[in-house]
Amino acid sequence: MSPVPSPVPNAALADSLVGPGFYKLGYVTTDLDRAIEVFTGQLGFGAFARFSPTLPVRTADGRTGPAALTCAFSTGRELVVELLQPVDGLVDIFREPLLDSTGFGIAFHHTGVLVDNLEATVARLPVAPAWQALIPGRMGVSYTRLPGLGHYVEHVEYLGDGGDFLASVRRPAT
Repeated sequence: MSPVPSPVPNAALADSLVGPGFYKLGYVTTDLDRAIEVFTGQLGFGAFARFSPTLPVRTADGRTGPAALTCAFSTGRELVVELLQPVDGLVDIFREPLLDSTGFGIAFHHTGVLVDNLEATVARLPVAPAWQALIPGRMGVSYTRLPGLGHYVEHVEYLGDGGDFLASVRRPAT
């Protein structure tokens, strides 16, 4: 019996999951207010900073259009927890893990990795992004489902002062 060959390591996949820019765990929810209550009341997190982006999106199947979310970042920690509630538009990838929820639900969705060059990072991956958005002069973001893991990795490149909000929530509370 011959040994089973080991898969060829793919550093791009490993780096995309926990590369040097790893900074975030992302969860999706059916109710942002209740999810914040769970993370603060039950899990001991401090305050969350809210934001509600509407992004111009391109999906892997070629659709383009807006995606509206309501979100919150945990504050005062180097590693951030992000809570996202899909609102409208091209938000299917954020609704997927919640399809079995009958009422309130929270589900793990993605890890987040900051990158210096989003286009080059995505080009190195053997898997195409499921969802991408670019806000010129502010940020680029992509979500790629890594093979066999069942969740996404989010790659973010901040442009200009786009990273100021993240820097502000990562500061320790005084």
